[in-house]
Amino acid sequence: ILGACLGQTNPLKPFEFLNGLKTKSHQANLKSAPSFITITTLDSLNAELEKHASKPILIKFYADWCASCKHMEVELFQDSEIVHALKNWVLIKADITENTLSQRELMKGYQVFAPPSIYLFNSKKPSDFMQFHGEIDKKEFIDKLNGFIKKEAK
Repeated sequence: ILGACLGQTNPLKPFEFLNGLKTKSHQANLKSAPSFITITTLDSLNAELEKHASKPILIKFYADWCASCKHMEVELFQDSEIVHALKNWVLIKADITENTLSQRELMKGYQVFAPPSIYLFNSKKPSDFMQFHGEIDKKEFIDKLNGFIKKEAK
């Protein structure tokens, strides 16, 4: 609670501001973090899927109030091995923070009850996808990603 009162937004590190300057390796790791296209409606997601139809696509359902989302943001999507594995993917963040009607329609369209949820789409077979819900760690994510890639290569 004290961290929130001091203006901190990461529930996993409420006193992060006390660390001062980060180490060079931490700064380098943050620089390599992938860039996500942020959408908030089903129409905007469909437009992005159509626009990037020739590439593999990862969609993560995310909310600022979701502690697991915050944890995965740092521990998963800023990890250099995962950044490298996703370098040829289109990365989309479905931000459902405000829980508006259009965001609830987006969640309903993808059968998402709550974040975090991740979808992987193959550009060659858009009807083939993999979904997983809830917080996962690096090993599980890489296993699922590799399994999806191998399945789609057949």
